[in-house]
Amino acid sequence: MKRLTLKTLSLAAVLISVGGCGANTPVNSIDDAQPVAVVFDQDVNAGVTTVVWDQRNDSGKMVGPGIYFAELESSYGTTSKTFRISIDAVVAENDDITVPSHPPIPNQITFDISSELYGLGDSVEFEFAMPYADHVRLTILRSDPNSY
Repeated sequence: MKRLTLKTLSLAAVLISVGGCGANTPVNSIDDAQPVAVVFDQDVNAGVTTVVWDQRNDSGKMVGPGIYFAELESSYGTTSKTFRISIDAVVAENDDITVPSHPPIPNQITFDISSELYGLGDSVEFEFAMPYADHVRLTILRSDPNSY
């Protein structure tokens, strides 16, 4: 599984190049992002859990291209990963994604995403490992709904 490496930054906006848009798009902190879908919200036992998201929002409609956050919440804290859905995954593959995110949760909780770039309609796979039983919520948020 490919690990997504993120830098924790201040809440200031960061400029990134979004493939296929032809312009730099500001990406704000996850605190400014809009919720799209709650993909997982239940109790889990200690161990590894895999969650697959089909790129549909809570209303069942397909989401569009953009920068997304996957936010994992538990009683231990909150962490996030960032990924992109692109119209042209080949062009976008060469762009760097550097956006603000939450720091890792302590206590050996791991949270991974299968890739940092997806085409429209691709399944997005998340995996997290909990050292203890807990209630976990995985929410997808979109950083800029007006970027395309």
